[in-house]
Amino acid sequence: MFDRDYLKPGRLSDDGTIDFKERGEIPFVSAGDVLAEKIPPKEGKNGISIYGEAIPKAEAMDITFTLGKGVRLSRDGLKVLADVNGNPKVTAGGEFSVNDAYFIEGDVDFNTGHVIFDKNVYITGSIKNGFRVEAVDVVAKAVDGGIVKAQGDVFIENGVMESVIEAKGDIKAGFIHRSKATCLGDMVIVKEIVDTEILLEGIFEMNRGRVYASSIMAKGGAKIYRIGSEKSDPSTITVGVSGYLEKKLKNIDSIIEKKQNFLETRTLEKNKIEADLKIIMEKLQDFDQSRQRTISIMNEIKKDPLKIQDKIELFQKSLGEADVKIHALNDERALLEVRLKKAAHDILACEKAIKAAVSDKFKLKQMEQANPSKPILDVAGKILAGTRVNGKYAHLTLTRTLTRTRIMEVDTQWEKGSKKKSEMVIANL
Repeated sequence: MFDRDYLKPGRLSDDGTIDFKERGEIPFVSAGDVLAEKIPPKEGKNGISIYGEAIPKAEAMDITFTLGKGVRLSRDGLKVLADVNGNPKVTAGGEFSVNDAYFIEGDVDFNTGHVIFDKNVYITGSIKNGFRVEAVDVVAKAVDGGIVKAQGDVFIENGVMESVIEAKGDIKAGFIHRSKATCLGDMVIVKEIVDTEILLEGIFEMNRGRVYASSIMAKGGAKIYRIGSEKSDPSTITVGVSGYLEKKLKNIDSIIEKKQNFLETRTLEKNKIEADLKIIMEKLQDFDQSRQRTISIMNEIKKDPLKIQDKIELFQKSLGEADVKIHALNDERALLEVRLKKAAHDILACEKAIKAAVSDKFKLKQMEQANPSKPILDVAGKILAGTRVNGKYAHLTLTRTLTRTRIMEVDTQWEKGSKKKSEMVIANL
């Protein structure tokens, strides 16, 4: 009852080209879904050959289901049901199973296509250039030019090269080169970061690693072993600032503003359409009443043979003209009713979108409050001159190389009654 051969050669685009990376959706079932069903065996009947010899019936043969993990039999034993949400499979030997995770032996490439799955994805190889993986948690050996979007955590055993990583949980990787990485949780990098842009809400940690020519913005602060080298461009480390959520909140505010403007415009259009419809309905009612009076007068004239015949022709002409106007008004009314229905649909959809955006904004605000701001950078090794360290309000560019250093933003007050100021302070670890 599910697609066993879901991999297609590619997806045909409207312009006639084929995207060979789009190879079909991975099958996904919910708990209780039917995976397979068998028809009970029936007893056969004895036969007879063309020579008149008896042919004994064959014994009725039943099929036995082989069950793996995540599946169960129905009460009548005729159906295999999913016991969990996940990816359904049946082996060549006929064993049914449902995995709450999707396992890929090897790389994500043209053999697999993009991988989009509502549970965890485990990849023994690399995510190759141009291929996308979207899941809850994503575990892979490496990412080489790929795109990863995770609702949970991302763990890359080796490293990331020229890729984009987004996670609503934590990110852990061996190294990151020439990439972009964003997460709502913490980030741990083991070896090094080179020419990379990083945004996170939690704590950034590289206890033995090194940062070269990169930009890091960590609301929860940063702990880095070494920053910079004599041959690389200087890095910028920003601590205590919520780059990710602030950007998301600005986008949501922009969406809400656009939707509200659209809602106001469509509401005004809807009100005008309703007003125009009201005028048309009044005109139709007047025409109908006038038509009924004309028909009544004509009936009276027909009763009196002394009445002039041309008067009847005049009334008939008047009726014809009224019918034409009524027909035109009905056409206009039908068009307005279609427009009114479309406007009402747009208004309802817009109201739902605004409600969803406000809900998302509330959740992001909760996340923002849950992650306290810590404008502190700890460097256990060396931080080279030229490195720029930013807090929320204060900034500092190092003029000399420092070792075992803590740089943090603190509030200062120079004179009584004056406004508070902030500055970056350097201390020894």
